[in-house]
Order: sequence, then structure tokens, then C-alpha cells
Amino acid sequence: MSKRPEGEGRMAELDAIPAKEQTRADTVAGYNEIQQRALDALQQVFQAMVAKKDLNARYLGEDLVGFDGEKSWYFREKIMNDSPENVVAPYLNKNGFPLWKREAVNFVLMGLAGNDSEHAMKFRRRYVDVEADIASAAIGLAGCESDAAWKMREEFIKGGADSYVLESLAGCDSDRAWEMREKYFNQNKYVESLGMSLVGLDNERAWGMRERLSSVVVKPTYQDQYKALQSIMGLDSERAWKIRESALKNFPDCAGGVAQSLVGLDSERAWKLREQISAEKHDYLVAMQIADGLAGLLSPKAEEMRRKLRAEKGMKDEYMAKSYNGSRWSAFAWRKVRGDREVEEKMREQAEQQQIEEKRRNTEVERLKPEVDGYIGGGSAAEEAAEKNPALYGYLQDRVYKSHHMNSPGDTVRHDLSFLGAVVDKKYSIIATLEEFGSSDSSRYSSSPYVSRRRIVIWKDGKEKIIDADGVNSIELTSDGKKLVKHMEKGENKEVEV
Repeated sequence: MSKRPEGEGRMAELDAIPAKEQTRADTVAGYNEIQQRALDALQQVFQAMVAKKDLNARYLGEDLVGFDGEKSWYFREKIMNDSPENVVAPYLNKNGFPLWKREAVNFVLMGLAGNDSEHAMKFRRRYVDVEADIASAAIGLAGCESDAAWKMREEFIKGGADSYVLESLAGCDSDRAWEMREKYFNQNKYVESLGMSLVGLDNERAWGMRERLSSVVVKPTYQDQYKALQSIMGLDSERAWKIRESALKNFPDCAGGVAQSLVGLDSERAWKLREQISAEKHDYLVAMQIADGLAGLLSPKAEEMRRKLRAEKGMKDEYMAKSYNGSRWSAFAWRKVRGDREVEEKMREQAEQQQIEEKRRNTEVERLKPEVDGYIGGGSAAEEAAEKNPALYGYLQDRVYKSHHMNSPGDTVRHDLSFLGAVVDKKYSIIATLEEFGSSDSSRYSSSPYVSRRRIVIWKDGKEKIIDADGVNSIELTSDGKKLVKHMEKGENKEVEV
């Protein structure tokens, strides 16, 4: 990645960057469109805030979770360098770093959640060494599992940022991450941070920890329920739905948190609940949470709900812009869950393809089995060979299969391979095949002659040995398995060491 420019006055360069935002997770249908819509909206909001000298412009840095392209890195620099200055605190620290700028940097660092790239790690290091808040930098390590990320976590723990480091385990499912969770759980420390460390995780281990955390709460409060809802953002499992239903029943004021927890979910069940919450009378905060729960969605229903929120709730441009990618945790959650789902689907597709290929191969081998059986002296001999040494029979099956698939698409040279016979010695784990092979240019205007030759391929102890066999009619192994007898066309027999 090319070097990012520093300093102020970079809007011209920002606008000149190609529109398409490249990301490492660019695998989901509609993903590019969400990326671009979100980045364009945030950039427009930023420009408007700068024009109004709105100090809140610097907070937009945390909304860039998941972006790792050239355009977004320029935007981060823009936020840090061109956000309106806090004229009340124009002081510099001992390194000459403006204190008013510290907040902008901190929010940009938090917005690096999930970004474990080499450039992101260098960026963190650069500002942590100057004046960044280690708590913000720690939170921005969410989902990062590289050695560099873990080294930075250890450094932040020494600096007293334990709870924030614990939150940075969100999306992390390694043994190393679970060891840290267990350590703090056993010490009964940072329970809320432990809950947040489970964001994006929907496996048995994560649900076991959620149950253990809920068991230590004697009388759940609104805050406890809201934190539980945050930990299941983007999850579509039945257990996650039970938490949502329980929250609405026991803590009606958590309706906004429930809507926010639906981030990235586009199912009929999710839309029914969104519409139910949206239809009720709520304050502006709940409307903001409903909008945040639309992150990751570009369906007609999602766009219609955005229009309604703007028209009926007077939703500000800032929150409308955030509704595409989401606030920090929402953006992290839907991207993590959707990314995991994509990986699972890809693995499932690969497994299905392997099954199809195996079935096709087995079908082909089954069709050719009479030939195979004939080579080794009868129908039952093949089964006995497989029972005694499956590798022998598998080897022969593989050679038969390949002999019928020698040509690649587009080849002009035709390769033929046919088996004239085979012998198997189960006791000595030897297999030998007598093959006739040849090639000719099969192109339309070729006059090349077809050349045919014979060879013996001996397989023993996992190794192949090829012997010239021109003029050989058939083959057999000696009783001690040490020699192979070649029966020649002229009627004579010749022995060779195997």
C-alpha cells in the first residue's frame, strides 16, 4: 500500500481516489455497494461538519470499522488533520502533539476494530508512541489475533487498560483469547467487558461463558440486559432470539437495544421485530438505535425504513450516514458474523464439491471394475486385495481412472493408455501393470503417425518402477515375489528383479 500523505488540505487527494473501496472481506453479495454508500455518506457528513466548525466531526473516525482501502485511509488522515480545532484547549504536549487532536486520533484508533493488517498495526504504533489513549487503542484491537496485536495487548495491560484489552477480544476465538477470558472471570473482574468480548461469537464456548456471566447477576437490571443484547449483535441463533424476546418482555425500555442487536439480519423474523419496535412510540435515542440496527443492509425494506426514520423522527444526516456501516460495535458485529457465515458456506461448498467429485470418481471406477477385476485374476481377487492391502487396490483403481482421463481440454496431442494385464502379490505388497501407451497429433491437418509402445509399471513399498515391455504379451510374479516374468510374443520368458 502506498504511503498516505500527512498534514492538512487533503480533500483534493481524497476526492481523486477511485470510487471503489477495496477490502479484505470483499466476498459478500452487495458488500461493495454498502462500503461505497457508507463511505460516501460519512464523507459528505464530515464536510458539512467541517463547514459548520462542528467539533463532533472528529468522532466520525470510529465509524470506519471494516474499511481498509486507500480512500478510507486518506479519510482517516483527513479526520485527524482537518477536524475543527478546539480553540479552548490549543495546547501541545511534550512531543508537540496538539491535545485537541488527541480525541480525533483516539476515535480513529477505535475505528480500526477488526483490521489486523500490517499497515493498521504500524498506524496504531505510530500514535500510541506519541499521545494516543491506550484505552482507545486497545478497543480498536477487537478481532485482531496477530502476534503484533497480542504484544500490544500485553503492553496495554501493563499500562492498566485491562478492561479495554478484555473488550478487544470481541470476535477472537483462539485458545489464547479464551485463556484470558477465563483468567478474568475466575478473578471476578470486568464482567461487562467479558460480555463485550463475546461480540460476534455464536459457538458453544461463547454461550457457555454468557450463561456463566448471567449466573453471577443476582437481580438483572436494565444495564445488564442492554449489555447482554450488545454481546449478541448480529447473531441469528435461537438462543440469541430468546435473549431478545426476554428483554422485550422484562425490560420494555430495552427496545432500542433489541433493534440494534438485529444489525445485519435480513430475515422475515428480524423485519417483523424491527417493524414492531418502530411502530411504537419511542424517543430519539431508540430511533437512533433502530437506524444503527440497519447496518449492513441495502434491501428495499431497509431503505424504506431509513426514509421513514428521516421523515417521521427527523433523523439527522449523521445518523443516517452511520446506518449503512453502523456505529463501532454494530459495524464490527455484522461484518464478523457475515464473514464467518461466508467462510462456513465456502467450506460447505468445497465439501459438497469434494463429495460430488468422489462420487463421480467412484462411479467411474465402479464402471471400470470388470476391467480391474480381470487384471488381477477374477472378481473375488479384487475384494481380497482391498481387504489385505487397500493401498494396492486403490492404486490400481487410480491408474485405471487416470488412463481414461489423459487428455486436457484444448490439447492437440492425444494420449492413449490401455491395460493389457496386471498382477498382485498381497503377501509382498507388489502390483505390476502391463500397459500399452501411445500418442499422436490429433489436430485436423496433422499427418503424424500414431506411435504405440508397451511398458510395465511395478508398484512396491510405495514406489514405482517402469520397465520397457515392447514385445511382451503378459506378466506374472514369481512365488517368492522377487521377480517378474515377462511372456514375450516370440514365446520366450524373461525375468526381471522387482
